Amino acid sequence: MPLKISFSALALLALAGTWTFNIRHMLSGRPGLAFLTDNAATAANLSVSVDILLACILLFPWMVREARAKRIRGIAAYLIGSATIAVSVMFPVFLTARMRKPAPGRIARPPRVIARSVFAAGLVATTMLRTMHLVSNEGPYFDLLFATPAAASIAVDLAALWLAGVLLAIQLRGSDLRVISGTILLSLFSVSAGFAYILTVASTGQADGESAHPA
Repeated sequence: MPLKISFSALALLALAGTWTFNIRHMLSGRPGLAFLTDNAATAANLSVSVDILLACILLFPWMVREARAKRIRGIAAYLIGSATIAVSVMFPVFLTARMRKPAPGRIARPPRVIARSVFAAGLVATTMLRTMHLVSNEGPYFDLLFATPAAASIAVDLAALWLAGVLLAIQLRGSDLRVISGTILLSLFSVSAGFAYILTVASTGQADGESAHPA
């Protein structure tokens, strides 16, 4: 029960956080394209945008596989909602729905090529873009992430998605502190790489925490 509540609460917080900034962006009178340009304006902003894009490239096919394995209905709604509302809103909602289903003992394995590619790309892209930020004297990193409502919305989206990944790691490997701490530290550097790590590890060598560690 606590994890179900945590996923639901996170979805609500992510909705409030992202859409507070989305509405502010809409009310600013700037064109819709400005939402994209603001999130690619600096290396700092681009590092967040690329990380969340890579996470979606991994999570979307995994969600489809997991929905088929556990017979979760409406997967198209989760994917469309992730793209139009916020992935940090719909992913925890999906995880809540997942916990209501009987667990088959293992989570769906993410597509191997995608998982490996996202893991590598997340680390490389984050390293390159953060290095570019350091050498370009753009300004304080977090100031840039919240410089505009559009940029702040994506920053909040990624932060909430990071927390969803940590909660998922706890659910799947609740007794394995090494894996959980590894997921947390890796995700702090690259959220997409952190997801690639925990989904691969959990699907390879551990029964689903949904049955082993009931919430």
